[in-house]
Amino acid sequence: MFEILKIHGIELKYPEEWVIHPITKLERLRGELAFSLNIQKATPTLMLSWKPLEQSKRKYNSTAAFYNVKVTLYKPALIMVKPKFTVKIVKFAMLFCEESDRSIIIYSETEETEEKEDLFKEILSSLICHQPKILNK
Repeated sequence: MFEILKIHGIELKYPEEWVIHPITKLERLRGELAFSLNIQKATPTLMLSWKPLEQSKRKYNSTAAFYNVKVTLYKPALIMVKPKFTVKIVKFAMLFCEESDRSIIIYSETEETEEKEDLFKEILSSLICHQPKILNK
């Protein structure tokens, strides 16, 4: 089952068992949320952030600039004595929404499973970056 998050005109479906943690102050033009599997789990399953569109357009002024983006992976807080090899799947999407004047980023870092790949696609496809304008009759 899914819940629907609605904040400042942004709408997104997410699994109902996930917990939402605000990372920064949530304003119409800027904000960041982390979604995790439970309250104790420190590593986010999904990140949602938004900022003014003009900032992203300046930073990514060409296709080449966008494709050379560097993604910093979250590091676990626990230090392991014995090395362990894990495969992480990193997914990143940036949307430019002219109507709301924002760029929206969805970032996911998970262990490799088919189910989680489908989940990211479902969450991404549920994203609404602005509310539709209502026409006066």
